[in-house]
Amino acid sequence: MKIFRFATASAVVLFAILPVQAQNVNSSPFGAAVFERWIEGSRLAEQGDFNSAQIQYQRALNAAQQLSNPVLRDCAITSSQANIAAMEAARAYIRSYGSSSSAIAQAQHIAEIQFRQTIEQSDQIRPDLANRCP
Repeated sequence: MKIFRFATASAVVLFAILPVQAQNVNSSPFGAAVFERWIEGSRLAEQGDFNSAQIQYQRALNAAQQLSNPVLRDCAITSSQANIAAMEAARAYIRSYGSSSSAIAQAQHIAEIQFRQTIEQSDQIRPDLANRCP
């Protein structure tokens, strides 16, 4: 789960390495159907489009549920659910405080915190996954 914390919480880093990741989407252990949705969701969240990002993370969750490897499936489901929770938190913030650039930046920060909290809760519930996810 640590890779997910880093990758999702550090959207700037993700965009810096996006060309490399785009080349390796098909080699991702989670497959293109999941990994491409994560990349697109992260891109949309970075732009402040939390609604569309949440849709992408929901699509990733749906694809993750179809993975045959149980460890990869559970890792991908957990990460997708954490991203959905993060987008819900960001959307709630935007509903309350508007969509100014400062509100979007704060919503992104809140999303990062929510993501980490959700992953930490998952790690407590499923310690067997905490260090097994790629």
